[in-house]
Amino acid sequence: MTSKADLIFYGGDIITMDKDATGVKDASCSGPTVEAVAVADGKILQVGMRKDIFELVGDETQVIFLSGQTLMPGFIEPHQHACITAENRSLYKDIGGVKHRSYAEVSNTIKKRLNEVKPDEWALFVGWDPELIPDLPELSATHLDENYSSTVPIVIVGQNWHVCWANTPAMNAAKIDTNTPNSVGGKIVRDEASKATGFTTMTELAFMPNNLLRMILVFLACESECPIRLAVMEPYLENYLTKILGFPKAPNYGKLNMESDALVDAMKFYDKQGIQVAIHSHGERASDQVLKAYEQAIGSDGKNDNRHRMEHCGLTTVEQLNRAAKSNITISFFIDHLRFYAESYKTKIFGERVNRWTPLSEATKAGIKWTIHQDHPAFPGEASPFSNMKTAITRCSRDDPTTSYGPEYRVSIHEALKAYTINAAWQLHRDHDLGSITPGKKADLVVLSKNPYDVDPFDLESIQVVETYLDGRSNGLAFAKSVPGNNFSLLERKTE
Repeated sequence: MTSKADLIFYGGDIITMDKDATGVKDASCSGPTVEAVAVADGKILQVGMRKDIFELVGDETQVIFLSGQTLMPGFIEPHQHACITAENRSLYKDIGGVKHRSYAEVSNTIKKRLNEVKPDEWALFVGWDPELIPDLPELSATHLDENYSSTVPIVIVGQNWHVCWANTPAMNAAKIDTNTPNSVGGKIVRDEASKATGFTTMTELAFMPNNLLRMILVFLACESECPIRLAVMEPYLENYLTKILGFPKAPNYGKLNMESDALVDAMKFYDKQGIQVAIHSHGERASDQVLKAYEQAIGSDGKNDNRHRMEHCGLTTVEQLNRAAKSNITISFFIDHLRFYAESYKTKIFGERVNRWTPLSEATKAGIKWTIHQDHPAFPGEASPFSNMKTAITRCSRDDPTTSYGPEYRVSIHEALKAYTINAAWQLHRDHDLGSITPGKKADLVVLSKNPYDVDPFDLESIQVVETYLDGRSNGLAFAKSVPGNNFSLLERKTE
């Protein structure tokens, strides 16, 4: 006997992201149109035509009439740092380039916060971003002491979370002086008089608390001359911005975070255990090192299904993408850098090579199942999958919607949606129970105000999330309003 449904959705567009059961606008799929979805015991019970699904209505079934809204599988963020983002927002005051456009605005926020701190409290700030706010000065302990406070401990963390600055009270509290040695993987930057002026943190991998991280940190090479973790095939430019960011003097190619032999050993160790490896790789040189290590560790035939990953992949070449595909390497791209930094990257760091930043369409051509991410808290914007998709489709910056940086690398809305659903589930080894509206999978769902296939790419951010469901349970973003004289409810988004 067929089970009755706990929950049924109908009356709107249903995008399954399942290649065998297409939603109304999912034209690349070959299955029949889905008019309704039934959920039972936290899983997708059945999808199909409304008349068939309504046979599953029981006495306790809640029926949701979508009223033109769109139902999709819930979005999956494949590269995020939720714990440190929560810490960031609770402990640090934001001085980033999304809410601030000038040093004067940043300075006002810092001074306002200093007026609020209690005795023995530190003033912590995050988001110092000379790439987005060009008139920011070069920071030092002396600058912070003289312009803000020589009594309250101040720490200012860069937007990328790889560098920070502190004033003298903070340095004293941390017991950092002219004789303090550099820590492994980091460097204390000093002025000409050898006074400690600021220090960098570990690479971003330090924000990924897992066994792989601990193993990689053991093997980290002690090449700490460069406090910014940049690795590129061609020299970057040299100017005031690169000096503020801590780049070594040009010509320079940045520093790799691990010796190649250590990287190969780490990969072999985990690959033999069937454990997925994820490696951060920005720039041609870093991508080449990672690919060579993968090829040495696991071969270039891609026979295993560990789904090893490369993360970010700014400036990765087309040839490198083809090598990744051959070794069955999957990639999570940081495309949304372009939204905020495209112009700065072009004029001050990479030149015309910025047009090749995360060449998504070439990854599709190579047959790679790729995803996109935003990587908070290093990313300045809010968590917004539709902003990220907009950048993937248009490759435009926030301030210039008329200029596309590398238009040949743009992708379709369908590819962008796959990146946040079925591809992300596959990348995380969860495609058996997540990523599409398929019978037997978990009922992790999102209800949207509009169908993204029908929205102009530049207007994707206008789409509102009406409700989300986890294991078929509403997360309470909307009211399910009963309609008198009918046996269904309407979802109405709560006022924020």
